[in-house]
Amino acid sequence: MSTDSLLLAVLASITVLAMMITLNTRGKWRATISTMLSACLLGGTVWLFTLQYCAIDKDDASNERRRLNLGDLLPSSQNKTQQLSALLEEAGDFASELERAPLYIPSYTHEQLVARAGTVDEKFETLLNEINNAKPLIDKYPEAVKPVSDAMEELKGACHLFRAYYYAENSDGEASTERLMRKRAHSADELFDKAVKIVNKNEKR
Repeated sequence: MSTDSLLLAVLASITVLAMMITLNTRGKWRATISTMLSACLLGGTVWLFTLQYCAIDKDDASNERRRLNLGDLLPSSQNKTQQLSALLEEAGDFASELERAPLYIPSYTHEQLVARAGTVDEKFETLLNEINNAKPLIDKYPEAVKPVSDAMEELKGACHLFRAYYYAENSDGEASTERLMRKRAHSADELFDKAVKIVNKNEKR
């Protein structure tokens, strides 16, 4: 028990004792004076208890804020790692979708297919910007730098081939372009997966 708590306990005991004396006091003036003194003592006791409670509550709130601040600080690097993993996984999903995407869709006109290829190019550019913005974080995992860089090159090539397919001169050209596009997309997917594993492995150490 702390000193403050002990003193409050003694004060509370004295207050109870004073009230008991007041109840047993005989005589008008004695009872009046005793009641006034007991009331003052009771008021002082309640006031001190209130101050002590507020001080304890303030300390608890301060400690809670400190814990919250520490909680905000501790997982920050963890959150960034999770965001990087999510970004690389998203890039891998893009590469995987590209690998499986049908190049010829009978219900589409040539213009629609070319526009579709343009959408793929736009998605790659968006991903490239996100990867570039995340470069300072990627650099913290040296083993992941090359896989990510190589993956982006493979993905860029796959996107270029995706568009080139619609400008092939003949069916043989289409077949070879499609085959190479899927190969490079598959390679990009594997490299992104490798980078994700490196990031997650290093974070667990």
